[in-house]
Amino acid sequence: MLAIFDTSSVNICRFNREIIRSHCHEYIAYVDDPDLCEPIDDGKCLLVCSGWWRVTKFIRHFRDNNISVIIVSGQRPADLRVLLAANALNIPIVYKMHGLYIPYMKRSIRFFLDQFSKSVRTLFYLIDVAMYTRDLSISFGMFMSFVFGRPRKIWASSELLRIEVGLIWSDYWEAWHKKYWAMDPKIGWLIMGNPDTLKFKKVRLKNDPIAYVYQTLVEDGRIDSKLMMEFYDSLERLSKVMNQTVVVKWHPRGDMGIRRSLISRGFKICDDFPEAKIYFGHYSSLLGLVPVMDAHVIVYELDGHPTPESVEMIASKIVFNYSELQRAIENFDASLPPKKYEAIHYFGNFFDENIEIDLINNLLKIDDL
Repeated sequence: MLAIFDTSSVNICRFNREIIRSHCHEYIAYVDDPDLCEPIDDGKCLLVCSGWWRVTKFIRHFRDNNISVIIVSGQRPADLRVLLAANALNIPIVYKMHGLYIPYMKRSIRFFLDQFSKSVRTLFYLIDVAMYTRDLSISFGMFMSFVFGRPRKIWASSELLRIEVGLIWSDYWEAWHKKYWAMDPKIGWLIMGNPDTLKFKKVRLKNDPIAYVYQTLVEDGRIDSKLMMEFYDSLERLSKVMNQTVVVKWHPRGDMGIRRSLISRGFKICDDFPEAKIYFGHYSSLLGLVPVMDAHVIVYELDGHPTPESVEMIASKIVFNYSELQRAIENFDASLPPKKYEAIHYFGNFFDENIEIDLINNLLKIDDL
């Protein structure tokens, strides 16, 4: 039986839409966060809320339900238990890239205080991993990486965490995962393209809006909310000075309080992709699709958040403050070609769902032999 693990029911459906749609049999969806384990509208899905589970409970559940392939989409503390349990039973693990990653990410203290129950649960997982492995190296290494942004290579190369196959957007990410996450799949890597290319409905708007791609920096504990509010204040001033509406491409995990705050500033919120000639943001993976759509990217680099190589190479301009952003928009040369070649290199071409579907079906068939 196929199993899919993620932190929320929304992510299960969002990152695995094509394989779920094509799969003809029952599958189990393991959802980690108790607050985000919500019913999935799919008659084939057996939903299991697996928050607070130990490694040994996953092993028992995998064995009792004849799990033969499991899909994961990250290398978070919660994922470690699944990797350990699957490898203990020799169950193939398919890792599926789902977003733009940065090599090292330090989280703010505020994040752990705001997400207190999640922080306690994460600590429980790390303790459980240490008890199961009878070794502190993986748990302590993940703690240092997750909290302080330390390199993962020291602990992530453990054979206990090894995956079977990695599904990535482009060639670039094979070297990236090896270098920063020490990932070495038993079978290898498959390039599937960028799944986001299937999702977008472009929204036509009047005039030429200033399009901002929202990123869950506050929600993920990457930046203090006060600093982001100051940035949004600057955008509001820019909108008034240029007499143009700021249109925000919203993120599904965005905080609704922040969304209301943006609306109160006169910004227009779009859940789909607003059509524009210029988009700006920080280092969201959605920026990588902009040149493919024949538009341009301006990166606004926040203090303490260096622009990843992948975003830097597809940007028409990188700015560091409000004044530079205003000049970049006002003086933009629309005759310049978008960096489409670079975008495809780093963010992938159009998604080929058959690569993932064929892989999963073949792994399931091998188990049936």
